[in-house]
Amino acid sequence: MNLIVYADAASGGGGPEGPSAIAYLILESETKYVLEKDSKYIGYKTNNQAEYEALITALRSAIKFGDSVICYSDSKLMVGQINGTTKIIDSKMRTEWRKVVGLKERFKKISFAHTPRSNRFIYIVDQLAKQTLRKARKELPEVESEDEGKRQPQLTFFLKARARARKLSILSGILDSIPPSVEMSPATPLFCFCHARA
Repeated sequence: MNLIVYADAASGGGGPEGPSAIAYLILESETKYVLEKDSKYIGYKTNNQAEYEALITALRSAIKFGDSVICYSDSKLMVGQINGTTKIIDSKMRTEWRKVVGLKERFKKISFAHTPRSNRFIYIVDQLAKQTLRKARKELPEVESEDEGKRQPQLTFFLKARARARKLSILSGILDSIPPSVEMSPATPLFCFCHARA
């Protein structure tokens, strides 16, 4: 079966990397029947990494439908790198490029072409990726990770819980240090006992 693949990514946030999502369509080339449509959140990536991952994910899925495919993307950089007209400088991009090269071997015929975002199918996957990214941002609150220097949504609950535990531990230590003979009232300043302990 002859196939057409449309792949795109959405990413955002401050800095070179941001939360990203990908989406793709796999069509039967003659009828334009949609064989598969999918999207997913992929974590923190650069825009170029996300574009590659969208294409790689689509190709891995397209293998089960046919052995002849033309792939469309609105990323001129990625299409140029795959077609050999644009030099690959970044080592991470070269790693992604190698994955595409490996997948090319799985098809009898494969080609890659740039298409503008005005293409109706590219527009569909672009909107799908953006919707997936918006949904992921709502479901996964972001916090700052000290060791990685980037936001890690899965740490939100743990960090907040740890902060609360530390506050309770400090307060408990202060209260334990107050002599039983001292009568506490709501207006009694606890910092007095902090100095007393020191």
